[in-house]
Amino acid sequence: MIVVDASIAVKWTVDEPGRREARQVLTWGREMFAPELILVEVGNALRRKERLGQVSEAMTANALTALAGEIVLVSTRELWEDALGLSRRLQHSIYDCFYLALAMSRGLLVTSDEKLVRKAQANDLGRFVSAPEQLDSTMRAADLAAIPESTIVDVARLAELVDVTRDALHPSGRASKLTDLEPLFTSPAYLRLGQVLGKLPEEDLGYLVALGWLGRLYEVDDWPRGW
Repeated sequence: MIVVDASIAVKWTVDEPGRREARQVLTWGREMFAPELILVEVGNALRRKERLGQVSEAMTANALTALAGEIVLVSTRELWEDALGLSRRLQHSIYDCFYLALAMSRGLLVTSDEKLVRKAQANDLGRFVSAPEQLDSTMRAADLAAIPESTIVDVARLAELVDVTRDALHPSGRASKLTDLEPLFTSPAYLRLGQVLGKLPEEDLGYLVALGWLGRLYEVDDWPRGW
């Protein structure tokens, strides 16, 4: 799931630097969340642009209506304690930390606030925050992180055992016929590997298949971030 902040939502209405990247968030097809605070912040930003003649009254009203209808709004009452703690930890505005607090419980915060991204990364919270231009790779990493590390380690260990069994049966690396591999398919490691994989959702299986092909140059410990 994606959490968006006002720096992204304003760009959906106003033509300013970073608008193309911000609008790409809308193409992801992910459910979007934000603290109720976003209506106040976006409304304030658009009213200021109204006074400068950059947007019309209708644009402001339409933008706020769209936000209220398309984004799941979360009460700030649920977030203020975490937001306060994050504000002190990062030495950053509590307004922005409401969004970060929500992301830490719901998914990934997409923001154009470069200062917030840098502070989150410096405080070991970078996995919860992404600039819009980095969203594609960050979402893959976030999705992958949903697979328990113990499962990834088990899969790697069992796969290595399966390889050992295969090599013992066929040192040349190739079997002349499929029946020659029957001892491999009935080995404890192969059966256990099937049980572990069988418990994973289809989407997670896809990530592990990708790791099997794309992550061969990485150590097991590198896999969660080895894209």
